[in-house]
Amino acid sequence: MLYHVSIHRPKPEHERDVIDSMHRFGAAARLQDGLLEVHTLKDRRSDALIGFAVWESAAASLSLWKRFWMKLAGTRRDFSS
Repeated sequence: MLYHVSIHRPKPEHERDVIDSMHRFGAAARLQDGLLEVHTLKDRRSDALIGFAVWESAAASLSLWKRFWMKLAGTRRDFSS
């Protein structure tokens, strides 16, 4: 199994954009063979956004990442500054 954790600390005015982006990733991941679960969470103490995905294998995760980044090439925005 492979566990993927991402931590995001966007400015408050960009939080909704980051959550929406995380949900789009989750929707795409759900279509991928090998995904066991995917979640978007928010830490109440720090307001950090946490993405958590569990994959059957690293190969299953890598397959999604290759398609994901090729599709988003050149469209990534930095919400942290």
